[in-house]
Amino acid sequence: MAGRSTKLTVFPILFAARKTFSTLFILVAVIGVFSPALARRHAATTQPCTQLKFAPARNLPTGDLPVAVIAEDFNRDGNVDLAVTNNGASTVSVFLGTGVGGFAPQTAYPVGRGPRSLGVGDFDGDRQLDLVTADNLADTVSIIRGDGRGRFDAPSSFKTGSSPVTAAAGDFNGDGNLDLVTANAGSNSVSLLVGDGKGVLSAPSHFAVGESPFSLTLGDFNGDARLDLATSDSRGGGVSVLLGDGRGGFTQALNFAAGITPTHVIAGDANGDGRLDLLVANFGSNDLSLLAGDGRGGFHTARAFATGLKPISVFAGDLDADGNADLVTANEGSEAVSVLFGNGHGSFSKPVYLPVQSNPVAVAAGDLDGDGWIDLAVANDGSNSVTVLGGAGTRKFLAPKHYPVGRNPRSLAFGDFNGDGIKDIAVASINSKSLSILRGKGKLALDTASVITLPSDPAHLTVADFNLDGQADIATANPRANEINVLLGDGRSFGPPARIPTGRGPRSVVARDFNADRKPDLAVACEASNSVSVHFGNGKGIFSDARNFAVGARPISLAVSDFDRDGRLDLVTANAKGSSVSVLLNDGAGGYKQAVSFPAGTSPAAVSVADFNHDQKADLVIADYGTNRLIVLAGNGMGGFSSAPSFKTGYNPYFVTLADFDADGKPDLAVANTGARSVSILRGAGSGKFNLPFDIIVGDHPRGIAVADFDGDRLPDFAVVNSGDNSLGVFKNICR
Repeated sequence: MAGRSTKLTVFPILFAARKTFSTLFILVAVIGVFSPALARRHAATTQPCTQLKFAPARNLPTGDLPVAVIAEDFNRDGNVDLAVTNNGASTVSVFLGTGVGGFAPQTAYPVGRGPRSLGVGDFDGDRQLDLVTADNLADTVSIIRGDGRGRFDAPSSFKTGSSPVTAAAGDFNGDGNLDLVTANAGSNSVSLLVGDGKGVLSAPSHFAVGESPFSLTLGDFNGDARLDLATSDSRGGGVSVLLGDGRGGFTQALNFAAGITPTHVIAGDANGDGRLDLLVANFGSNDLSLLAGDGRGGFHTARAFATGLKPISVFAGDLDADGNADLVTANEGSEAVSVLFGNGHGSFSKPVYLPVQSNPVAVAAGDLDGDGWIDLAVANDGSNSVTVLGGAGTRKFLAPKHYPVGRNPRSLAFGDFNGDGIKDIAVASINSKSLSILRGKGKLALDTASVITLPSDPAHLTVADFNLDGQADIATANPRANEINVLLGDGRSFGPPARIPTGRGPRSVVARDFNADRKPDLAVACEASNSVSVHFGNGKGIFSDARNFAVGARPISLAVSDFDRDGRLDLVTANAKGSSVSVLLNDGAGGYKQAVSFPAGTSPAAVSVADFNHDQKADLVIADYGTNRLIVLAGNGMGGFSSAPSFKTGYNPYFVTLADFDADGKPDLAVANTGARSVSILRGAGSGKFNLPFDIIVGDHPRGIAVADFDGDRLPDFAVVNSGDNSLGVFKNICR
């Protein structure tokens, strides 16, 4: 899958990933709230800073009356860009980032009249980022389609309710396409516009909320695996919660009191209880309201705080030798992998980011240098290379080393291919019809790759001893030829590839003994035929014809474990179009029972297995390409799975966002105070509490904030739009 990936080092936002559902939203665009690039290229500092500071602002001119800002990579160059809605000019300004904290001059694109919010997502299915605005004076939303090079087309507009202020995107009816909801201040309603996946939205359906809704946020508030929403009702003094039915409908609104003139609401687990809470910026009472969620769609009485202010693959293993499963993701758009350390109770640390090369798409782990610690190897699609990261067992990795391989590497695996006792690496490169073998020399050093030519393009590979001679062999999944290739090793080299027909579009292959005859078999996830093909081995490197088992739509990843604890190996697939994982339970007679599917985001790209909560039952972790999140499904030991925990004032606070500005592992708040020309930072104290704010002077009437690492120093910076002087302020974090 091509596209952008997101690394979130900020506080978990919008929904708790323990709530897993097929209607997971793709993004939320609420006057600049949490763009998917919010944390791109952030990485944890090694030590928390004791004094949080930001360098003086660099101001960039915008269009007239900017009111919202988001951070993303619009031209796919790996640098964070900015987009701003200009309410007075009815335009969107795009600033392309240089990657060192600078930005090119703006390019302005027309949208509907009076745009108030800005969001990003792929609305037409071309895998390029598009922009959407809520056009307050035109009663429309506008979609401007991106070309992936930083340019955008003319707008397509669609009717909403009266005076839309905010738009948010998600799959509300479970059809796999991106829909839009708007908060309509003029009609006291929320409008739902259903998307067709080609950039066209339906006529709106309207749902009543409180008076003058000004922003909205999405999440699963009642744990029913359906997408809900909440609005901040600026004249009603509270928030309205609409619980989704998963079919494009909502229950009657539930209302909860907040402060005076609530202008902005976000959702996240602020108190660490695994339930979604709401944080509300109250314009009229100069405070922030925290409404703790009860997990059933309700919220407790608000607590007030005085204010002045995308993964494509995943690996699970114990990287720090503490006995708990940790996670590693390859983040295709960010030139980094993310490491999340597990606590053994189903929760994970905020990500630590390890730089690799362009477009990392696959990760493997093992002890490459024989020091007893797990090392990482990463296949980088954009730079045609493999990066090796040496593990130190202390949650740190050594500086990367880079090695060239074939074009567009997609998968890699370890094996001792020459019998010297040192692990080697095999890499499948899909656009070079080849395997690259990098032989290990010890101390994390590898020889220059030797190339093995294949009959067709490999997308994935696995290593096992197929002929039981004690030497490592290789099998590849070759989607363009609808076959698997098996290469038998003799401890020095590999024989010619045997071509074995399989299902259509094989994308992932695993080798295990599925029929308990002590001979390795092969299972293949076949994307085009929506099936898993199983080939039984005879122990001599020869495999049977495929037995095919139906799973969800577009299975592209495959994993193995004993999910029902009957002693037999079961299978699970990540279904990219089915918004699900499919579990195939072994029937003990050489076959598998009918697949059972479980919701898993919008575009699950990879699935891995580990016992995350130490209950002796296999759990699943899914890399959801569509929502840029990791989703954890807890196993019940009987082949079933349930959702589990995963892993934003002064005067007139107008906007609030969350980030770990001081790198202490606790969420902080940044609040735009439109009446005070300031942004307030409230440092998190843990357990949903915050310290007293300190203020940073910004421009006139700040309206929206975006957070990202603009200069590549691994600290979150922020940008603020100031509607009073038509400026965009960029603040560098110099936390020490």
